[in-house]
Amino acid sequence: DNLSYQFKKLISEYKEIKEIQKNKREGDIAITARIKKVAGEIRNILSPLVIRRSRLDLDGIEEYRKDLEQQNISFPKVNEPELLEYDLQELSDLYKDTLETVAPEDDEEAGFIGARYMPTSYIKNYEKYREKIAKEMGVDENLLKQTQMNLAKFMRRLIVRRFESSIYAFQSTLDSIIKSSEIIRDWYERVGKVPIYKKGRLPDVDVLLEATGEDIDEELKDIILDEELKSYKEKGLWLIDKKEIRKGFIEDVEKDIKILKDVREKWFSKGFPKDPKLEHFASIVKQKLR
Repeated sequence: DNLSYQFKKLISEYKEIKEIQKNKREGDIAITARIKKVAGEIRNILSPLVIRRSRLDLDGIEEYRKDLEQQNISFPKVNEPELLEYDLQELSDLYKDTLETVAPEDDEEAGFIGARYMPTSYIKNYEKYREKIAKEMGVDENLLKQTQMNLAKFMRRLIVRRFESSIYAFQSTLDSIIKSSEIIRDWYERVGKVPIYKKGRLPDVDVLLEATGEDIDEELKDIILDEELKSYKEKGLWLIDKKEIRKGFIEDVEKDIKILKDVREKWFSKGFPKDPKLEHFASIVKQKLR
């Protein structure tokens, strides 16, 4: 069969699924099943065409295995990963306190909310902006709102997981989320708008205000602001007036900033603490090298 024809058919099916989802003609389970079916068909088409390079493929497929034997090539057998546990020592209580502060088990609505990542959830009249969101950002309005909510939940989990990676990674993540939340707060308080951006870094508020000036007519200010943000808007930036956003948004952003700053203060106010995971790993490496 012609590849072009097959993919044209699959693209058509995918567009039909998006239309069904947009108009809510089917439930989430049925739509998910449709998407999985299309994904499976794509895999079936690509599978014979992909150049296989993994050891499992080379060993598992007879044609490749025979070719390796003829060239006298073999791969070493690798053991399964070994789970190595370490003691948090004096950081144990602080770690538990951080978990309870950021993501308490008994209350999903408490702790870090991630408001900065889901501004569309705070729009007063979401129905009013459905078409505008789809047009301005080029995405399905239902998908955007759900994606932002999922991102907020992911960032909440990420804070904890970054500690499990390393204390340095944990510190870097705290700094990054605090900074990005403060930028959103500046947009709300100083520009009077809330930016909704699919991806990328938001422009600095100080630079924008310097370009527009403080003592110019509001209409002219909006024109200059629009020109300054032209390149960002081409990449999907959309601004909504803060009057259209529930006050709970900025309250939750402030709450998130306070929570993370409090966590950062507890961990790093007296300098960088010892990393028990790093120390344990270093001791194991030294033992292996003896």
